[in-house]
Amino acid sequence: MRKSFYFLLLCLMSVTLTAQDKEIGEFQNSDEKINPDAFDRELLNQLVLKEVNMFMDSVGLEGFIDSKFLTKIAEDHAAEMAVNSSASTEGKGKTKDVRSRIQYYGGSGIGDELVMRFSIKTTEAYYTYEELARNIVLKWSSSVRTVRKLNREEFYQAGVGSALDDSKKKVYVSFFMGNYYTQNAGAYRIDEMTVPYTTKKYGLNPWDYAPCRKTKRYFPDIVDLQDGLSINQNGEIIFKFNDLRHFKRLIRSKKDGLAVDIVQKSQYKNCKAANIVDYERVNRGIMTKRMWSKKIYKKNIAPAEGKRQRVTKLEVILGELPEELNPEDVELNLMIIQNKHVCHNIPPSFKIDAGYEYSQKIDLMPDTIVPEGVPAYKPEATTNKFSFRIPFERNKYDYKMEDIQPVVNTLNEPDFIINKVHVAAYSSLEGNVKANEKLQKQRAQSIVNALKRNQNESLIDSVSAQANWDDFKKDVMSTVYEKMAAMTKEEAIQHIQSKGLAKKLEPILKNHRYADVTVWVTYDIDGDKEEMYVLDQFNKAIKAGDLAQALSIQKYMLEQVAQGNYEKQSVDGMEIPEGADYAGLNMNKICMQKMTYNDIIDEDYQENINELWKLDEKNPYIYFNKLYCGVLLNDVTDEYVREDLQAEVDYLYDFELPKKQIDLLNIEMQYHLMDEFKDSVGYDHPIVVESLERIKDIIIFDEVNWQNSLKLASVFLNHGDYDYAFSLLNPFIKEDNVFPELLFTYISLCSKVDFKYHSNKFVLAMEKARETDPDRFCDLFKGKEAFPRQVFANDKIKQMYCETCK
Repeated sequence: MRKSFYFLLLCLMSVTLTAQDKEIGEFQNSDEKINPDAFDRELLNQLVLKEVNMFMDSVGLEGFIDSKFLTKIAEDHAAEMAVNSSASTEGKGKTKDVRSRIQYYGGSGIGDELVMRFSIKTTEAYYTYEELARNIVLKWSSSVRTVRKLNREEFYQAGVGSALDDSKKKVYVSFFMGNYYTQNAGAYRIDEMTVPYTTKKYGLNPWDYAPCRKTKRYFPDIVDLQDGLSINQNGEIIFKFNDLRHFKRLIRSKKDGLAVDIVQKSQYKNCKAANIVDYERVNRGIMTKRMWSKKIYKKNIAPAEGKRQRVTKLEVILGELPEELNPEDVELNLMIIQNKHVCHNIPPSFKIDAGYEYSQKIDLMPDTIVPEGVPAYKPEATTNKFSFRIPFERNKYDYKMEDIQPVVNTLNEPDFIINKVHVAAYSSLEGNVKANEKLQKQRAQSIVNALKRNQNESLIDSVSAQANWDDFKKDVMSTVYEKMAAMTKEEAIQHIQSKGLAKKLEPILKNHRYADVTVWVTYDIDGDKEEMYVLDQFNKAIKAGDLAQALSIQKYMLEQVAQGNYEKQSVDGMEIPEGADYAGLNMNKICMQKMTYNDIIDEDYQENINELWKLDEKNPYIYFNKLYCGVLLNDVTDEYVREDLQAEVDYLYDFELPKKQIDLLNIEMQYHLMDEFKDSVGYDHPIVVESLERIKDIIIFDEVNWQNSLKLASVFLNHGDYDYAFSLLNPFIKEDNVFPELLFTYISLCSKVDFKYHSNKFVLAMEKARETDPDRFCDLFKGKEAFPRQVFANDKIKQMYCETCK
């Protein structure tokens, strides 16, 4: 099927090419019959490159520019094949295969080759050069293996060589392909680095089709895994990913693993010299020791979370930053290893979103519609009065804040400022009354002083002291000392002293020595203290049954969580009962927990939301979230599940919910369908075609133009399908006046899509960006959301940067 498709394309091309201008060669012209005695190799080479580029363009792929370095290799190999009468990429000794042949000429080994042996005549007559070139490309294009090589769009430079055999009947053609990694001009400089470049291989091999072909099937947005790398305060390099189960689909076999490639920015800083990097190696700089799958999961330090206390995330230390380097001096590449092969060496990347209406990603939708008449909540410091008790230790007279704080903590009150305090100190009945009173006042005053010093602000204070007669009478009841409860206080004191009962009564008396502290406070809501105050106000509203006020406060909390101002403790601290009346509030708590824990939607979330739906089936927000979980987790390959889910999503449009949010959910549904079914036959699968049409209807994609293409690209960019987003924008880059947002979105996508740094169209886009807005062009190399220095592997980009930005 595929062979016949490409054959048809080339046939159509041949009709078109006959009308084109002929090429003038050194000995013959392109439309002349080949004269084997005056064979023009240069002309044929030129025509083969031209025909290949025309074929690439006809199938929507970018063509090649001529490379002198690759041409030399191709010419020599073509001559060698002609001598040996064998068209093969394999050779002997130092040129045993494509990789070693490139290395033999001083290159990195990165590249590929197409070879061909072809008769220069039919049984009746010689071909013209144009016919011969076209037939060679036609034969290449009928090979699935060859087309697969071209479809990867890894290479954008080419060199062509050709030679006749001794019989002058057959021509041997070599078509070498490469990119900016191929020539490897700066490899000799790696010894210049202060911190040594890693030359140890750790048993790792370069990319190979067989072990690496499925990585992007498991992770279409595999480039974003690099975002999980960071350097902590101890100089340790941490890798985090928030979906452990999904990650195990990628790193699962014994010799699958991860490593970090630490690239120093200084390797690319010299505008007048080659970059210090050896592309022959699997690493670009300082490589940490690879970590195999078993050790990755054994060393996972992500905590167990949720009701079931399961570890659902990955957090692992992959290595350490050399002491000589600072984090700002380096770029961290994530190396993805499959069966000992480095399938991906992923540098930092970024994306620029044009900000269209449907470009943001959908998430759980909170219920924040506050009943009419309930004002929007804004934290304001309120006052309160409460009391607490401080037990006295025998023979201790001076109390400090560390003695008081544990008692204050048990109140579970937010931070406060004391305006007024009264300390009532109580003594037990043994001892001298006046001495006890003096001692208790001393204790009480020490408590007041400690509170003053703690808040460093003045307060109104008063103290009192007395013997604890009421507690004594109560506590001696039903004991052998019960008759003392009928005495007066003075008689009881005299009785204890005269009979020497103090020691015997100590188990009772020790409970009577304490201070009752009453404070009048204003809650402190400055800075970080606001969070716990607002949480306290929420919980008090819940306890008071004021659910409207609780929702208003919760809405404010949600805004703060979304902005990163509030953290886990305030979300987890919300004390919401179960039941239908509280379903909406509990739904909002789930939304906030997902944000603060950076969770993915899993079966636990789905189960909890489904339970809330059973409690309150009239709540449209819970229904929306129930369907969102279904879109993400249900088996959409089942036709009945798929149709029922789509019907429910369509039914949502009848609810009083924001249409835009329902549209985003619908787009999410279509994207998941495409992601599920495009693996088999790509975007031609009927369900994929149907889903794509649904998305176009939602965003009103009524004609193919740059506006609609940018709008649709924003949807796919937001879902991590960078390849498809790129393909939507790619046709417009060659236009004379490219819309700036489309241009810069396309440029950022070149950091996300494999090998686009090497693309000639990328260079064209960057030239247009420089002409359009030089300042914004230079901003592409500054800050976090910018190109890594490794983009300077492309010599033309480095030259533009050096001319414009330095």
